[in-house]
Amino acid sequence: MNETDGGSSRVSMPAHFDCARWCLGVVALGLGLLSANDAASSQEETSSDESDVAPTELSPPELAPPDRVPADLRVTLGPFVAMRSMTFEGDARTITHRPQPYRGAALSAAFRLAEVDQLDLALLAEGELEYGAARNRELNPRGGPSPRTELAVVGGQLTVHRTISSTLGLGIGLGFQSTSVTIEPNRRYTGHQYLSVDVGAELRGYAFQDHLSYALEAGVLPVVATDNSNDTHGPSSSFGARGALEAAWVPFADARPRIKRGWRLVARYRYQRFRSQFPVSPIGLQGGISVDRQHRVALSIGYVIR
Repeated sequence: MNETDGGSSRVSMPAHFDCARWCLGVVALGLGLLSANDAASSQEETSSDESDVAPTELSPPELAPPDRVPADLRVTLGPFVAMRSMTFEGDARTITHRPQPYRGAALSAAFRLAEVDQLDLALLAEGELEYGAARNRELNPRGGPSPRTELAVVGGQLTVHRTISSTLGLGIGLGFQSTSVTIEPNRRYTGHQYLSVDVGAELRGYAFQDHLSYALEAGVLPVVATDNSNDTHGPSSSFGARGALEAAWVPFADARPRIKRGWRLVARYRYQRFRSQFPVSPIGLQGGISVDRQHRVALSIGYVIR
């Protein structure tokens, strides 16, 4: 509809056109708000991603786990004390040998020959030597100087060691052992000698960042050769068993991973028993049986290199 006022004209728009303009303005405002909100959300996500990545980049690298593989080389040396109680019994008579404590020295060494990292296995070569001397008054009942007696133990073993946890290791070994008790010549008894196969197992634990290690051992000693008083009592069949406890303190050990070397103090106790049967022996009409028990203690100082 057109209106004329004083020579000028004004066009009057219908009301629905004004409503349409108002609606378009509202829609444009809404789109603007949505666009601003999306931009803010995108910026927050970017900041969140950056904050997640930042600690990872700044986090320190993981340290390697402690090395539980046995030492490359382990050597110990120290004083040695042993007690022996042997009874050789037949239906005609009985011989006993309980001398004064043997005193001497003990030497042991272990060397790592090979290692399999994937299986946590290591192959060790181990050896030991123990020697002590004493006097025995029982073999000289008429008085005078007592016969001198000597005890010598020599052994070697190949051991497979496996790490089974962060504080425990298990070893299985096969080797030999020679145990010799000799006595100065006399009319009653001049000693026993045993040559045996040595089959054993060891459970070893670690504590206080490897400053302390402890071990429990057990084994059997099938005897392949026995001698009693220079073969005076004839052939025999023998069998032995052994057990051991050990504690080692490494006061100067470096606790950092893969640096394991230093002096060590070792206390070791061993028990060993042999039972031998002599079917034909002058000790009795039906032969005789000897039971030989040995307690051995060594306090040693040594050095460990890994």
